Amino acid sequence: MKKLFLFGFFLSLLLSGADAFSQSDMEEMKKAIPLKGAKELITEVEFPVGNLRVKTSDAKTIKSIFQYRTPEWEPHIDYRKENGKAYVRMSAEGDVDVDVRSDDKDSYDEEDQSNWGLIFPRGIAHDLDVEMLAGKGMLDLSGSKMKAFEFSMTAGEVKINLRNTSVPQLEFKALAGEATLDFSGEWKNDLYADIMGGFGSITIKLPSDAGVEMEVTGILGDIDLPRMRKQGGRYINEYFDKTSHNLHLDVSGGIGEVQVEWVDER
Repeated sequence: MKKLFLFGFFLSLLLSGADAFSQSDMEEMKKAIPLKGAKELITEVEFPVGNLRVKTSDAKTIKSIFQYRTPEWEPHIDYRKENGKAYVRMSAEGDVDVDVRSDDKDSYDEEDQSNWGLIFPRGIAHDLDVEMLAGKGMLDLSGSKMKAFEFSMTAGEVKINLRNTSVPQLEFKALAGEATLDFSGEWKNDLYADIMGGFGSITIKLPSDAGVEMEVTGILGDIDLPRMRKQGGRYINEYFDKTSHNLHLDVSGGIGEVQVEWVDER
């Protein structure tokens, strides 16, 4: 009984703060997936519309809570384990018509909205692929053993914290909306990141003492890259190729804004 109480309390903390969470007219499902014996986790998340929150913990169990209004949005979870690797896929059925040309961020039917809260173990090497159709996302993966990370979004707002993850490979795509990517913290290896935006803005947080190389193409908007100078077809900071590891960012897009913020680690 105590374990069940703590499970529910932990998830309630995860989901707190989202306007649409804990609404009485929503169905709710909770799921725990033990990963004992798994040395690597490979996860696919296909999130429909609404609020997505992701955090990590020291536990060796995936904990999740799903809220949805209609039966067609009931989540489906597939799980298998092979040769020390755990494969997890979370998805929801149903079609949603999202108009990314609208100025209204909630330009989809409210009845389609879902709320998902996911807690992943930070101590297991993790290859995470998230597809979010529309809505608001808050992904705090700080301190996790990220092996690779991929995120795509059709429309919405997302904040992704990859501080102290040393993720070596990253792909980010956003057709429309606002995004904040936090790469601050200590790096134990190089990073190769492809960041693609459409309509909207992208804020990139970087550690002030790391070597950074950035290539920016196709941006029809404001580009704010303080502490960086242009060299050929790329931008570099004063520490590039002078530190043990470098961050290589390839930023491309359409009509939008790109802003770099430096985080002082001292």
